Amino acid sequence: ECSAVRVDVYSNEEKLVLGATDKMGRLTGIPAAVTAELLAKGEVNEVGCYAPEGCESSMKILKLINLRGIKVFELKEEKWKEITL
Repeated sequence: ECSAVRVDVYSNEEKLVLGATDKMGRLTGIPAAVTAELLAKGEVNEVGCYAPEGCESSMKILKLINLRGIKVFELKEEKWKEITL
């Protein structure tokens, strides 16, 4: 059993495409748990509702997700490459 997520981030004329594959429960639960942990520790300063990739803490969140076993990939030149965080 495997699922995938893809996030396309647009900033002015730049585009970043990230993806991950794992079980759906892990792809939804782990990012939420990581973000809740950072909020509880006071390490997220943004106020309001943001997509995870829109927060200034997004790289920290991606790194913590990766440390919990979810591999994160970036689409570059039409090929998916695992990114090291």
